[in-house]
Amino acid sequence: MALFSRDPQPLSAPGERAPLSLKRAGGNVASQLALAHALLNDGQIEPALAALEQALAENPESSEAQLLTGIALTQNQQFAEAIGPLRRAIQLDPESSLAYTTLTSALMKIKDYRAALEAIERLLRQTRAEALPHALRAEALWKLQRAPEAIASFRLAIAQEPELAWIHERLGRLFIEQEQWLDALAELRTAVRLAPAAVDAVLALGDVLRHLGRGPEALQCYTQATFCNQLASLPYLRLGQCSLEQGHLLDALVWLRTSLTLEPGQPECFLALAELYALGGRAQVAERYRAAAAAVQQLSAPASNALLAGS
Repeated sequence: MALFSRDPQPLSAPGERAPLSLKRAGGNVASQLALAHALLNDGQIEPALAALEQALAENPESSEAQLLTGIALTQNQQFAEAIGPLRRAIQLDPESSLAYTTLTSALMKIKDYRAALEAIERLLRQTRAEALPHALRAEALWKLQRAPEAIASFRLAIAQEPELAWIHERLGRLFIEQEQWLDALAELRTAVRLAPAAVDAVLALGDVLRHLGRGPEALQCYTQATFCNQLASLPYLRLGQCSLEQGHLLDALVWLRTSLTLEPGQPECFLALAELYALGGRAQVAERYRAAAAAVQQLSAPASNALLAGS
């Protein structure tokens, strides 16, 4: 996410009316809904679900209670269970864009991409003035391997809200998949300009530059990524790989060992170290790293590292 791995389900959407005014609900229903809102905002999902269960027991026709139940279930990673309440929320309040977008996200999580596409296209037949529905449609089309349509939907999302860095990043990654490297470069540069601390976008930009043979610029991106998250292993792995390609063997050794310290058992890192030691004339050490890379799928990281003792 990507969109679907990092975006929390919001409790409100820009410009969207409340699904059901608390003033219109019964007194106890209203109090349970208010309590559920507060609990969800505080990250207390199970107590919120209990409050919503009470609200629905009194008034199963409350669109807000159905919607909040769906949101709470998605926040609790219960995506299949969320679909029923979200569909019911849409039946009760067909104009709720939040219900449609949350339903689409839940359907994407259970890999029902056709149903996700159908849900978000229903919303887009009502309104085309927000970026998120277009971006979600693009994600569903991408999963359905309809890349040209996905690109067009991402473009529509950007036209609505050009300052959303994550949409530029997602479009850039789609271009990478399509091997449209210069288009990917443009989108990822925009993403990094808008969100310079977004480590995933910075790394992706470095990967594109590296693919295009622009090693020094890629090294700058990977260095920037280490400042975005100093405990992440991938920026150091990429620094090591790129330094190796540029012939900076000592730098590569430092970065690759740092990456392994942060995350032991990386086959990519083992293979890069094998290449480095082979270039340095240490064939036996190189072979041990190759063996560790081959074994890592069957062995735990400590067991793999035990193969490297003394290297």
